[in-house]
Parts: sequence; structure tokens; C-alpha cells
Amino acid sequence: MAVSHALTVAVADGGADIDVSDVTALYEVFCQVSDPRKPRGVRHGLPAVLTMLALAVLCGARNFRQAADRVAELPTLLLAAAGARLDPRLGRRMPPSRDTLRRLAESIDAAATDPLLCQWIATRIPPTDGGRPGLALDGKTVRASHDGDPADNVKLFSAMRSRHRRRDRPTPGAR
Repeated sequence: MAVSHALTVAVADGGADIDVSDVTALYEVFCQVSDPRKPRGVRHGLPAVLTMLALAVLCGARNFRQAADRVAELPTLLLAAAGARLDPRLGRRMPPSRDTLRRLAESIDAAATDPLLCQWIATRIPPTDGGRPGLALDGKTVRASHDGDPADNVKLFSAMRSRHRRRDRPTPGAR
């Protein structure tokens, strides 16, 4: 089940208040990214699009079609916190289209955006007993999982939080 579905149910059922401060903080981080578009005709602000795209990825989207589906499923509360535009005729928050998500993701300065996003993530990971954030990252490429070009092989990535540093492993180079 996607995260967005669970949040929709919680909001629809009148469940506990959802803290959207992290989404708002992510929006503010993306406000620091320069928009490569000309201002004329812009319907969705860059910080809003990047925030919703990040939420879609956190909900499991692996491509722009899935990202657009996940963004369309976000509850109004999260769309508002992410800065989605309010349609004046319909009076509701409107998510960006798949093409808008793709165009903006491909046109931003990734080298400038990456440290901002990493810093936002790092502030949300509790430090381990050693004082550093406990985050283990792993990536793998599945060989021969392509239909032609080896660059199209399936890539797997995982991240896991940890509260404690593992002490039973020897340090590299130690015997």
C-alpha cells in the first residue's frame, strides 16, 4: 500500500492530526533551487513540483508515470503543504502532470539540489550512540535484467535507519 493511501484514509476517517511540518520544511528547502523556466505561463512553482516529486518517490514511484499517479493520490492536506497550486475555478489543489514532473526534474541543477536534499534528510535521522546519523545505504545492479542496452539493467537501492552503531565488526584494516 502506498503511503499516500494510508494518509488519505487517516484524513478521511478523521484520524489523528497529521504533522505536515516536514513537508513544509522540504518545500522551503526547494525554494532555494533556481527555476530554469521563464516566468511566463508557469502554472506550478518549482519548489512545489520538487516537493511533490520527492513525496512520490518516498511513496514508491520508480518512474515519472508512477510519480504522477502518486502525486495525484496525495490528500489535499499534503498537496497544500507541498505548495500545490489552487485552481481558482475548481477551488481545489491541482497536482502537476507527468510531463511537468519530468521536464522540471530533468532541467534543474542536480548538483546544487542534491546537497540541499541530503541536508534535509540528515536533519531527520536521529544520531546513533556515536553522535552521527545512523543511515546505511546499499545499491546493486541486477545483471542481465535489460532488453538490450546493459545501461538499462535494473538498479536496486535501499536505505535503513539505525539507532545504534554495530560494534561487533572489526574496523577496516584491524585484526
